[in-house]
Amino acid sequence: MGRKKETYQDLLEIEYRPADLPSSQHRAGLAGLVLMTTWIKEEYISRGICDVEISGSTVMFYVDQLGLSELFNGLYAASREEQSRPRPMRNLRTGEIVPPLREEVQEVADPETGLRVRTRVCVYEVVVPQGAFLAELDPSGDEEHGLWIKLWREAVWTILRGVPATRKPYEARANDQPVTDSLAVWDELCRGRDYRTRLSGTSYLGAQSLSAERVPFMDLARNRFLLNFWPLVAQVYVPVVLDPSDRLDLRGFVIAVPDVLDQALFSERFFGMMLARGTVPYRPRQFRPEGAVVGLMEEAGLDLLCRFRDQLDTSVGLMPVERVLGGVDLFHLERQGNTVQLLDVRRVDTDGRLMDQYLKLRRSL
Repeated sequence: MGRKKETYQDLLEIEYRPADLPSSQHRAGLAGLVLMTTWIKEEYISRGICDVEISGSTVMFYVDQLGLSELFNGLYAASREEQSRPRPMRNLRTGEIVPPLREEVQEVADPETGLRVRTRVCVYEVVVPQGAFLAELDPSGDEEHGLWIKLWREAVWTILRGVPATRKPYEARANDQPVTDSLAVWDELCRGRDYRTRLSGTSYLGAQSLSAERVPFMDLARNRFLLNFWPLVAQVYVPVVLDPSDRLDLRGFVIAVPDVLDQALFSERFFGMMLARGTVPYRPRQFRPEGAVVGLMEEAGLDLLCRFRDQLDTSVGLMPVERVLGGVDLFHLERQGNTVQLLDVRRVDTDGRLMDQYLKLRRSL
C-alpha cells in the first residue's frame, strides 16, 4: 500500500470497514463502489487511478483526481432518447404542458388485457440514466433495455432524483456539457478523514438538509461519498394495492437496501443474483416484471434475501446468508404531485426460518 502512495502523486488512500459505517445505505454504497471500480476498469474507458483492495473486513480505495472523474462519468452516464407517453408531460414547477416533439399513432399493449391496440401518443426526447452495469444484468433485455432496468431507471428519475435540480449530473453528461461534480467531491475527500459535510435526502433516504429545529444533517465526507453508489445494489419493487373500485393498482416504489456485511462475497455473487431474476411481465401491467410486484413491504426484503441465499447455496456450499447480509432496509416512496413522499420505513432482519416460511407460503399462492 505504501508503494502505491510513493508511485503516484496526489493519490488518495481511504480505508473503509463495514462495521464502522453508520447505516445500511453506507454499507450498500461501499458494495456499489467495489462493483463500480471493477466495471470501469473492464468495460469502461478509464483513465487515472481508481481501484479497490479487499482484505478481510477492510476495503482500501485508491483514487486520483482523474480516476474519480472517470468513476463519476461512468456512474452518471446518460443519453437522450425518444419516449412515447399516453398524455402530455407537464412542467413540474409551473404545471404547464410541455409541447411534445410530435404526436403519432402507435400500437401498444392494453394494460388490462395485454392485447395490442392503436392509440395516439405524445413523443418526447428525455434523459435516460444508463445505470452503469445494471443494463447488462437484466435477463429480460438486450443489455440496453429491459423490464428490470426500465424499473430501476424510473425509480431513479421519479423518486431518487424526482426534484429536477438533482438530475444535473445525468443531464450534463447526456448533453455533453462540462461537469464539475467530481471536482467538488475530490476537494472534500482531500480535507482529511474527519471533514464533515451536509447530508440531503437525495443521497440518504430519510434525511433532510435541515431538521425541524433547523439543525443540518451532517456526515463525514468520506462516508457521504459512498452514498453515490448504493442505488447500484439496491433492489426496486412495486407494491400492488386494491383501489376504491376493487381493481389492482401499482403504487409507488419500494427501495430495498441490503445491509452488506461481507463485501467480497456479496460483490462476487451479486451478478448471479441479478441474472437469475425472472423475465415474465406482470400481466395487468406488462411494462413491469412480475418478480418485482409485492403485496407487502416486507416481501421485498424477504425476496432479496432468498434470491441471494440461492446464490450462496449453489456457489459456496451452505454458507449462512446472515454472514453476508445483516438484513434489508425498506423504503416505500411515492410521487404525489410535485413532491416525493416517504410513506413507510421498515427493516427485515436475516432469519433463515422466516425466509423458508415465506417461500413455502409464496409457492402455495
